[in-house]
Amino acid sequence: MPMKQCADCGGWFDAEAFFRRDTPAYAYAGKGRRSTCLACEQTARDAQKTTNRWPTKIRDTIRRHAVRLGVDGDVLQTRYGWDFARMMHEAQHAYDNGCAYCGHRFKEMGHGLADITLDIFKPTEPPYYTNTRWCCATCNREKSRTPPAQWGAKRAAWDAWKRLVKEPLQRKFSWS
Repeated sequence: MPMKQCADCGGWFDAEAFFRRDTPAYAYAGKGRRSTCLACEQTARDAQKTTNRWPTKIRDTIRRHAVRLGVDGDVLQTRYGWDFARMMHEAQHAYDNGCAYCGHRFKEMGHGLADITLDIFKPTEPPYYTNTRWCCATCNREKSRTPPAQWGAKRAAWDAWKRLVKEPLQRKFSWS
């Protein structure tokens, strides 16, 4: 098996370690032949992903809500106040501090940014950004189109259950 040197890390690897960009189909597509190993390619993609996480999340959130509401994304931003910078700031704040409904911290949920969603609090009213809450996917799915008063009653029942059942059980079986 022929050996090639990676242009990024300088390591020498079997030619198979370059198959993604060094295939005839890739070269034929006008991309040229590169000598970057798979590990360097993956590392570059991972770095790109982490730098673009929040802007991508907000853009996708606006796009999905616009499609669901049957309006253009620009309309959400201009008419209804879905300001990109504000949304990104508030989403990051919510991610650090927890779901607007249940209070669970997103960092402890285990699915990264997939856990944080934007809920239109009162679905029968216009989708002004002031009518939205950053919440976990579980609460958003549970709430769905539940009216705010009924949703508040459900949340109060869950909170009472936690105080009466869950917390005493945790104390009872705590090892510390």
